[in-house]
Amino acid sequence: MPGTHRTVRPRLPRLSLAAVVWTLCAPGVILFPQSIRLGDVVAGGDGSGTAPARNTGLDPRTGRFTTGYLDGGLSLGDAVDDAINPSPVPDSPHVDSVFLIAPGLPGSGATSQAITASGVRFDFPASDGTGSAWNYILEDRNGGVSTPGIQVRGVEIPTGSAVGIHSSMGVTFDLDALRERHGAERVGCFSAFWGLDSCDGGDVNLHAILSSDAGVLAGGWRIFPAGKRRDTA
Repeated sequence: MPGTHRTVRPRLPRLSLAAVVWTLCAPGVILFPQSIRLGDVVAGGDGSGTAPARNTGLDPRTGRFTTGYLDGGLSLGDAVDDAINPSPVPDSPHVDSVFLIAPGLPGSGATSQAITASGVRFDFPASDGTGSAWNYILEDRNGGVSTPGIQVRGVEIPTGSAVGIHSSMGVTFDLDALRERHGAERVGCFSAFWGLDSCDGGDVNLHAILSSDAGVLAGGWRIFPAGKRRDTA
């Protein structure tokens, strides 16, 4: 099975998605659009297809919506970086923040990264913290890929809906704001079909993290080595 399907049911304020890959192969987080399309949300919509047509995604360095693509790298401390990590997203009530996973202390075994605007932290594996990424957090693309088409392990995803996240960055959604917009009954679970695209030889960690202002409440992550899959919860 190319990827995995996960459903999380508790009513929680925030959902964070992050990806880490150790080659230039591009991972993607593929979200089915039966209810709220998070791909639409990362381009400025409310999850129902209302994103402005000109928007392509979010810049993890600034929290601003993008209107093009970046076929290259970006990093903490570069000329565009706002020196805030995570960066709030002022133009959308539905996105709490975006972040780059910063390097941790050498030998610590983990890197503690703030993943919400209120400062909630999550301990990523130390190897996840590079402070850099490729392209933006993209609507309806594989992670890091500017051209159309969504694949997981070479299988085309027919829904055409995705959040494309390359290493090492993430996005946090405000579930309370989405409940206010759509009704609490429509924000009862998170489902994803996720994994690497058609690249061979890449390893990817994909994270889904549920949190409140009190801290992380649940964090699931998936490791996809080349030709294999290992799941850890």
